[in-house]
Amino acid sequence: MVIGLWSKHIHRSAIHLYRTALQRSDLVKPDGRFIFSKAHVERVCKRIGDRLICFTADNAGLTLTPKYARHLYNVSVHDKGTFTAGRMEYLMVALPFALRDLIFKEVQDINAQIDKAPVGSLLHGLDPVIDPSSDIIRVINHFVEVFTMGRRYDTCAATLPVLAERIQALQEILLEVMPEKSGII
Repeated sequence: MVIGLWSKHIHRSAIHLYRTALQRSDLVKPDGRFIFSKAHVERVCKRIGDRLICFTADNAGLTLTPKYARHLYNVSVHDKGTFTAGRMEYLMVALPFALRDLIFKEVQDINAQIDKAPVGSLLHGLDPVIDPSSDIIRVINHFVEVFTMGRRYDTCAATLPVLAERIQALQEILLEVMPEKSGII
């Protein structure tokens, strides 16, 4: 059940948050096209894989291969395939590092355009774009804490109330950060 929450909701919700940040309905060019195209969003997903393959046994204790990165891309962008539990565990460990400031440049660029937009232009007066990376990382870190607590060998009746509290906290964070695709509502 916990792995299903990860693969069906948290991972996909993270990709959804990046898409919705970059392709907000008000971030359009005069011809009606999104400022950040679908292809650009796909390149952001590829960037996650490019960052993940920097994880090698020498510097991270695990190695994520280009094949793994391609698989992640296919699951994330094309919704093709799934992850085994072992592969998801690697992703849980590595993803917070790979997502840090993932769309910083895009956010900086569009916010500069919004700030400089002349009165009457489509971008004038829009709210700035917010990079969801920090919130996504917060969700992942809470998820990993719950996942790890639930898999400990010394889990017993005495530790279950603490685990239940952590699960409740995770639910609250999911509803806050990923309300549309949290799997809870």
